[in-house]
Amino acid sequence: METHKSTERSIKSNIAFLNCTSMPDLHKIVLDFLNRQEISRSAQLICAVSGGLDSTVLAHILLDIGYPTLIANCDFQLRVASGIESEFVRDVFSKRGTEVYHKKFNTQSYADEEKISIQVAARKLRYEWLDVLIAERNATACLTAHHGDDQVETLLLHWIKGNSPVLMKGIPSKRGKYLRPLLSVSRKDILAFATDNTIRWMEDESNQNNKYQRNQIRNLILPVIEGINPAFAENLLEHYVRYSRQQNVLNKLLTDKLSDTLIQTENSIVFHFEKALEIAGENASLVFLEFWLGEQGWEGKLIPAVLGLIRSQTGKIIRGKNFVVEKNRSTLVFYLEDATAHSTEFVSLTEQSAQDIHLQMEEEVLHIHKTKWQGQSFQKECLVLDAEKIVFPVVVRHWKPGDKMIPLGMKNEKKLSDIFTDEKISLHKKNKTWVIEDQNQIIALTGFRIADPFRVDLSTTKEVYEIRLL
Repeated sequence: METHKSTERSIKSNIAFLNCTSMPDLHKIVLDFLNRQEISRSAQLICAVSGGLDSTVLAHILLDIGYPTLIANCDFQLRVASGIESEFVRDVFSKRGTEVYHKKFNTQSYADEEKISIQVAARKLRYEWLDVLIAERNATACLTAHHGDDQVETLLLHWIKGNSPVLMKGIPSKRGKYLRPLLSVSRKDILAFATDNTIRWMEDESNQNNKYQRNQIRNLILPVIEGINPAFAENLLEHYVRYSRQQNVLNKLLTDKLSDTLIQTENSIVFHFEKALEIAGENASLVFLEFWLGEQGWEGKLIPAVLGLIRSQTGKIIRGKNFVVEKNRSTLVFYLEDATAHSTEFVSLTEQSAQDIHLQMEEEVLHIHKTKWQGQSFQKECLVLDAEKIVFPVVVRHWKPGDKMIPLGMKNEKKLSDIFTDEKISLHKKNKTWVIEDQNQIIALTGFRIADPFRVDLSTTKEVYEIRLL
């Protein structure tokens, strides 16, 4: 852990600073942003500060320009140095005369209990606590130090993961009471500001750990791209701003034209796509539906799956985290459900519903599809089972200690925990693994293998189920 500084910062009074004729650019950028958001000078603000470069600089700027600012610091206890960073934040900003709030989390235990990734767990814990702090202190807003480089990384992550271009919204500058005034500023500019103003900060060594996707983009992918085009990040942000403006206009035009094709009922929302086709044509109708799905929180491979329902047979369904979508003649019917009913515990499928279904299983989509067996080959990651050997209904659920199956190629049962050990599977990947069992036994372990009794027989198999994670 390294502390960066030139000399101890000398802070003049806020009045003297505001009367200065040569206001630094970052001060002006933040001040202009807050003015656009109509945040008064007397408004109580909270600034989330980790002790790193970006958040430390933002907190200093807010105090410089005279806004009443409380400091909120989280210790996720994921690194030995996290406690040192929290002490650093407390020391620096208590000397500036502002209150520092600190919260310690057992992040690893929470991630294990909730069966989510460390990054998702830390984000949930952080924002849940900040929500409480905002309410307790009656704060007008909470500011975070996401900047232009973060925006570029987020957009690249969207593209790499295959998310819909229509929904490439990036990091918003405002979300409820959360404000991000530095999204137009590069990290290079923040670093230059800190150097010019002799601001101290703590360097988080985990930023160099390339096991995290965002660090892979930052440390490995972007340097290669910028070696080809040094202005790539700047150009991408400029294009993104223009693209977002165009998307907002297009979304409003389509909503004004097609909003009547979405009908709210007591327990569902019905999209009358035949009516939409008559009004605006196929392309406009599909884009409108895609915008609406994004606003409901749908993303990734589920969106093209829902769009594909329009040309599918009546009765086909797709299950999301809190929706079931059914093709019903000339409509798509979105049934509202308990968000936890089919996400983390189990999903029960009848033979009819398992014909062709997409299931949102926490962070992944499970696709089950029944097809005729003609000796065809399948993709490597696809599990294939003999349809006639399965006794319905089947259940998709998390694996649990004590679970056993007869792996493909073996005659005897084996504990799933032993399979994971043999395959050297990480805890995170184990927590994301699902089992599929019929009325008699486990028939498949998603992402790994099928049970031997359900293997395809080249001479007798007539129909198969394809199972794969998207």
